[in-house]
Parts: sequence; C-alpha cells; structure tokens
Amino acid sequence: MKALDYQPLGEIEAEITGSRAKGFRYSYQGVERMQAEVLVTKHGKMHYTLHFFAPDTDTDALAVFDAMLRTVQF
Repeated sequence: MKALDYQPLGEIEAEITGSRAKGFRYSYQGVERMQAEVLVTKHGKMHYTLHFFAPDTDTDALAVFDAMLRTVQF
C-alpha cells in the first residue's frame, strides 16, 4: 500500500461547551490532497474525539467545521 504522505500542520486548542479541547491539524495525500483536524475534549468522565476531513481545495470547509463545533451540546 502506498504511503499517504501525512504532513503535520500544527497543534490547536478550542473551547467546546465550556471545556478545553486540544488537538492537531494535518494534511495527507489520498485520492486527492486532504486537510484534517482532530480535537479531543473531556466532559464529565468521558473523552470525546471530533474528526474533520475535507479536500484541501475546499477553502470554506474549516469554517463549516468551526461553526458545527459551536453547536455541540452535552
């Protein structure tokens, strides 16, 4: 299997429903170049992982993900 050429893009922090979330951004080459983001947050005794994937050419995708994060409720 061909390597997917992962490239780290940096660490990120966000607030999700009043809880601190930490994560990282990266890109990789699959069928097309993709951008991705992973955030991990804790609520009570549970840890939640949120994943985001979109084509690298979709410049509005990250804004849509950020808007979606603002609607998360526990």
